Amino acid sequence: AGGTESMDWVEMLGDMYEGFGASQGWSVDTVHQGETGVHRLIRISPFDSGEKRHTSFAGVTVFPETPEAEAIVIRKDELKAETMRASGAGGQSVNCRATAVRLTHIPSGIAVHCRAFSGQIANYNAALQMIKAKLLAQQQEDKKKERTAIASQIAEVSFGRQIRTYTLDPSPFVKDGRTNVETTDAEGVLSGDALKELLEATLI
Repeated sequence: AGGTESMDWVEMLGDMYEGFGASQGWSVDTVHQGETGVHRLIRISPFDSGEKRHTSFAGVTVFPETPEAEAIVIRKDELKAETMRASGAGGQSVNCRATAVRLTHIPSGIAVHCRAFSGQIANYNAALQMIKAKLLAQQQEDKKKERTAIASQIAEVSFGRQIRTYTLDPSPFVKDGRTNVETTDAEGVLSGDALKELLEATLI
């Protein structure tokens, strides 16, 4: 919160996470969800000609990834398939064979009926795609709710809301307010090399 100093603080946090990933041999494009919250920096600002000590805040929000539609995998034992004759206007049978398909995804209870095609296999495949689309829509709704819940955790980026404080001046010091784990290796934490201990403590 607040101008050039805070913008620089956001970049420093980004560098910290990238540095941590590099130290672990990872290609980092995601951050552990435990990092969601307000991060506070205390230092003598390089942007202040008077060399005064400044306090800056940055809010980090980590959202979970959601699989794409193609990534939705449904096992055969999760499906219940029923076949029936497709019917036309007035209830007349339009096919003497059972080509219409009713497909139920047992874990979710989602059920669809397809009789658009003249072949049973085509109707089955179409019904399966309909179920995948419904599951994807359900996942997206769940993701939306989860994002809202996560974002609400840092409704205000200000003093007293921080999960971790990074002090560079006058004495280097980093303390996680949730676990009380602390270290004097502030530069090591901000480079990512000494971040692991702080992250692991939040998982215990």
